[in-house]
Formats: sequence, C-alpha cells, structure tokens
Amino acid sequence: MGGLPPTESVGEAIALIDEQCAAPRFRGVRPMSPTAPPVPDDEVLSALAERRLVFELMAHPPDLVAAARRLAAHPELVVVVEHTGWPRSTDDAERARWHEGMAALAAAGEHVHCKLSGLAMPLGAMTAEAFRPWIEPAIDTFGPRRCLFASNFPVDGLHGRLDQLWGAYAEVTAGLAGDDRDALFAATAERVYRC
Repeated sequence: MGGLPPTESVGEAIALIDEQCAAPRFRGVRPMSPTAPPVPDDEVLSALAERRLVFELMAHPPDLVAAARRLAAHPELVVVVEHTGWPRSTDDAERARWHEGMAALAAAGEHVHCKLSGLAMPLGAMTAEAFRPWIEPAIDTFGPRRCLFASNFPVDGLHGRLDQLWGAYAEVTAGLAGDDRDALFAATAERVYRC
C-alpha cells in the first residue's frame, strides 16, 4: 500500500497516485496526514477506482459515519476500513460511536470491507478476551467475506508477539465455519488486494 499525503490540488494527488502505480505490487493508498480529512476529494476517489486501486480508510469512530456517506457514493471503489474502525479507547461513548460508524460503513455497500487489526494499542492487550468484544461485532456487521485479519506490527509488538496476535484471532473465531475462517485469514485479503 502506498501513501496519500496532503497535496495542494486534486491534480497533484492524482499525479502522486500515478507515480506509485509504477510499482508492480502497488495496490492502493491510505491517507498519510493526522490533520487532513480521512476521505479525500471525490475526484481522487474516482481516480483510485478507475485504476482498480484500494482506498484504505484511516478514521476514528467520530468520523466513521461521515466517511460512510462519502464512500457510499463510490460503489466502484474497493474500500478497506483500517484498524477495525480505529477505536481509541474502550469507554462507552467511544464504543457507541464505533458501533454506529461500523454499521454505517457496512451499509455503505458491498465494496466496503473491514480490516481486523490495530486493537492491541487501544486495548492495551493482545488476547482473545480483549479482542472478542470488537472483532465479533465487526464480523457480525460486515460478514466474514468482507473482513480480513491483519497485524499492526511493529506497533502491536508493544503488547505481545506476532504468534500471540494470530493465536488470539484464531481463538475468537474458533466457532466459525471453515469457509468463514478461510475468508477471514486469507481469501478476503487475496481477493481485495489481488494477491
């Protein structure tokens, strides 16, 4: 995945995307600014779709509903919600905004997927018990064919090892059917990122 830093114009943003297209394994972009809006201009989203690229949404719960509205208007664009909707804490208000935002994103269309990752930092743990209240609702909301597991290493390494992360994912999904687990652990990522 490439980056989409802030630019002075839409044309400059599209030119940066085209530069990155020279890399044979380039599959899409994620925004690279903590201060820019999480969803770029509609012309940039259309340019990504025209080039069959993925847009990775980096947005916290308060921004998810607005992002869903914008992304619903681009059904031809493959979208991946990063870091399980990127919750910052486990407090009730954050969790309520997260639920509302995730439901809005799932309802935006079949082109929107959810990457189940990035939970170790806000939860301060890397266990099935910590992950389950976030992963299970995300899978229920999007469905296993629109979700995929990933890591956020090396950042996740502050809370455990890579094998612990994947073990926690395996434990949370142990009761799912084999096809659903295959989608979560491999097939959805292979389809979305054309691996």
